[in-house]
Amino acid sequence: QGAIDYTLTVTTDTGCTDTLNFTLGTNSDPVIDPVSDITENCPNTDAVVNVTISDNETAADDLVLTASSSNTALLNVFDISATGATRTITMTPELDQTGTATVTLTVEDELGTTVQTSFDVEFIDNEAPIASATDFVLDSYNWNNGLYAFLPGYVNDGSSDNCGIDVIDLARDEDSDGNPDSGYDDRINLSCADVGNTFDYLFRVTDVNGNQTVITRTITVEDNLDPIVITQDITVELDINGTASILPNQIDNGSNDDCSIDALALDVTSFDCSNIGDNEVTLTVTDVNGNSASQTATVTVEDNTLPEALTQDITVELGVEGTVTITADQVDNDSLDNCGVESLSLDTSTFDCSNIGANIVTLTVTDANGNNAETTATVTVEDNILPEVLTQDITVELDVNGEATITADQVDNDSLDNCGVES
Repeated sequence: QGAIDYTLTVTTDTGCTDTLNFTLGTNSDPVIDPVSDITENCPNTDAVVNVTISDNETAADDLVLTASSSNTALLNVFDISATGATRTITMTPELDQTGTATVTLTVEDELGTTVQTSFDVEFIDNEAPIASATDFVLDSYNWNNGLYAFLPGYVNDGSSDNCGIDVIDLARDEDSDGNPDSGYDDRINLSCADVGNTFDYLFRVTDVNGNQTVITRTITVEDNLDPIVITQDITVELDINGTASILPNQIDNGSNDDCSIDALALDVTSFDCSNIGDNEVTLTVTDVNGNSASQTATVTVEDNTLPEALTQDITVELGVEGTVTITADQVDNDSLDNCGVESLSLDTSTFDCSNIGANIVTLTVTDANGNNAETTATVTVEDNILPEVLTQDITVELDVNGEATITADQVDNDSLDNCGVES
């Protein structure tokens, strides 16, 4: 309805007058132009919109414009210019937040009449994270501790994101095709099976809004720890041939390696009679990755094999003195020993007339290492020397019968024999 102009005249009793002119009419609503939905990118980017407001009765500078948010966790800060028909609204989102908020604008005129309009403000993050990582070399791990957990923090080199990083994960890419071999995880477990290899790994950064960046770096896995060599001293006996051989596992006493042992080796494995006593040997342990270490041990070589005493029966003749002496060599019949015969001895070596006939003697064979063996032989003693007959002439007289008798003793002149004259 249009406004009507009125004039009010007031007259006092004394004839004084005063006039007031005024207009009466219906108040119209303020006007606020619609605002289109807007989208802003993170991080923390202000959204700015210009709004036109007006009112037929209230001057533009006197209109009051306010704003409210349906999602205060996302948007709760408004800066609105205070005057003019075009007002600038600056909307500041909460730190690192994305999403949508409905903003309601309210304009109020001098008479308290209000009008509202609404629009959506969306804060989005389409910016991929910045992924930065280094190559990784594992060269001093003790694999006795089990698997090695390779974590993103070991190689992260300042990865960042405009709205914040949610997670960094890893994956093997041993075929270097840019795709994970078996999915992403919070770690890559490394084992001895990886030692000696260099392969690609994928370093993936995901921000709080799901944007991802994947880069490729390398892992090199080394085993530089030497095996632990543990030895034991042993004693070996020479065999009947005077030799002995040993194997590395006889010297090994539980040597170990953080991965596994590939080979055991000894610098000396064969021994003979010249090695009787203590001998130092060196055990070298090599692991599957080529690391090696050595330790010494003592091999005590013993000869506990008895000689083989061999004899032969012999026959000896007494000499002119009625005695005979024999040597061990005469009774020995090529006695044997693995390290050689050192000496031969007999329990009886001298015989006389009382030993005529068969006599048992014992041959003792001793080797260079004090081992000895005995066996017997028969020594047959013979006296084959004829007596030495000595005579003397005698004179006898016939008796009254014209006869004379003599004895052998009268003619004997101390006949001799080495074993004595029997008759």
